[in-house]
Amino acid sequence: LVLIDQKLNSNPTKMGNINQVTMGYLIMGENARIDTLKKMLLQKYPKSEVAYEYLYEDAYKTKNEATKVEKLERLLAYQTNGENSSLSGIHQNLFDYYAAQKNEKKALFHARAVASVKNPWLAKEIKELAATLVDQNLALDTAKMYAEKALAMVNTYPLGVIRYIPEYGYMPGYVANKSALIEEQKGEILSIIGKIYV
Repeated sequence: LVLIDQKLNSNPTKMGNINQVTMGYLIMGENARIDTLKKMLLQKYPKSEVAYEYLYEDAYKTKNEATKVEKLERLLAYQTNGENSSLSGIHQNLFDYYAAQKNEKKALFHARAVASVKNPWLAKEIKELAATLVDQNLALDTAKMYAEKALAMVNTYPLGVIRYIPEYGYMPGYVANKSALIEEQKGEILSIIGKIYV
């Protein structure tokens, strides 16, 4: 336990370090310490990466939809010290919620935020934005714009496993039938565009 405590104290505000500490406690059979650790970190380092991740996890696991949305909205304003957490997941959740509620203004606000984050999954995320807008019959001109953007990016569509290695960045895995899968995605995106005109 002394080694685990030393590891904790070496960098208590980085999630990667806390994951190793948590795993150490689990291996040692000290499961009760994990909840205590979480409470202590939230109290002692409220603006850290760790606190942000714990609050996001709590919001994501919330069953009551209104409470979940309230927690996610609060997290949008959450600023962490020395950390640049992607808010894309929060915006995606809120986009899905507001689109289902037919709140076009808020849905489009969150869609813009999702579409502005550069990552290896962007083509897929933009395609899903377009599909949701079409399915909900909201802002069809914007849905068409997102679908066309996804079509233009289809060759970068995320297929297979994508790993993140700090030294190299995102590393996509090998996909044997990539060209066939890209053609399949083209068809799905064109289908989304077709639904706009039906």
